[in-house]
Amino acid sequence: MNSLEGFGVVTFTAILLTGCGGGSSGGSSVQDDSSQELIQETTGAVSVSITDGPSEEASELVLHFTHIELGREDGHVERIPVSSGSGTIDLMGLQNGNTAMLVEEESMLVGRYEWLELGVDLQKSHLQLQNGATHGMRMGDGSTTRVDVALDVAAGSHSEYVLDIDARRSII
Repeated sequence: MNSLEGFGVVTFTAILLTGCGGGSSGGSSVQDDSSQELIQETTGAVSVSITDGPSEEASELVLHFTHIELGREDGHVERIPVSSGSGTIDLMGLQNGNTAMLVEEESMLVGRYEWLELGVDLQKSHLQLQNGATHGMRMGDGSTTRVDVALDVAAGSHSEYVLDIDARRSII
């Protein structure tokens, strides 16, 4: 193909639980000074990083992430903004075990989340090929940045997840 038609972040090759730490999975209680009642802790912390596999066609694959959404079966959706300083990431620099943090120790309601979706600003994203040609981004029909996966947020705990985007399969 002589020209690049577009780009879609359509393939997540893996979502890996890379570690958990802090707190207990059973929750903890704190005492409310005003009412002297025990209040059950209802939040946990989540960190999400991103990585990529090699792509022979691209020299740069810059995506501008705006937010992450996590949804539960009951319809509750947590929307976590990606800070502006860490939102623009060149995936080609995230190979061979390198990762970039999208959200770090974000407090979330306890529960099982059924899906995760990345918000990407395509106007601030681009692809540069090995031959130097630069292309804007667009999402193809039916493409989505949503992946169905079970993510558990336990009371008082910190869970870390790494999203692995397969750029080689995502470039159209």
